[in-house]
Amino acid sequence: MLTFNRKQERPDKAFPDYKKILILKLYYMKRLILLAVCLFTVSTLCAQTQVIAHRGFHATKNSRNNTISALIHAQDLGVYGSECDINETKDGELIVIHGPKHGPYKNVQETDYAVLRATKLDNGERVPTLDEYLVQAKKNTKTKLIIEIKSHNTPERETCTVRSP
Repeated sequence: MLTFNRKQERPDKAFPDYKKILILKLYYMKRLILLAVCLFTVSTLCAQTQVIAHRGFHATKNSRNNTISALIHAQDLGVYGSECDINETKDGELIVIHGPKHGPYKNVQETDYAVLRATKLDNGERVPTLDEYLVQAKKNTKTKLIIEIKSHNTPERETCTVRSP
């Protein structure tokens, strides 16, 4: 065992070169581990659970899922995001509606937009287009949009839906 007193050389001069290198490596490894632990701790403390309104906040009076009013309620509530569903109509219009069914129509993807637009929802609203929905979304950009593009009957229709302006 090596011991040193104040009159002796510094400890790092007493060790051969390979031992100096090993000591330096251990020193820097400890520093690196300490830094990693600190960064992990800070990131964990800063991380927060985000609340997302599924199909907008539609569990309110006179509101229905995937409508402009549901998006407005989600924005007013101050949630992080609002999820919505996009379907493409037979004539190529992108609409915000969850299911394939709307009123008497069994498949919105096989129905023209004008026909769907003429049918009101339970709360008196009409099925919004994606453009109408985006106009409202831009009014409060703190609430992010999480958009689900619903599956279509062919890969070509899905590709067209994704590429639509």
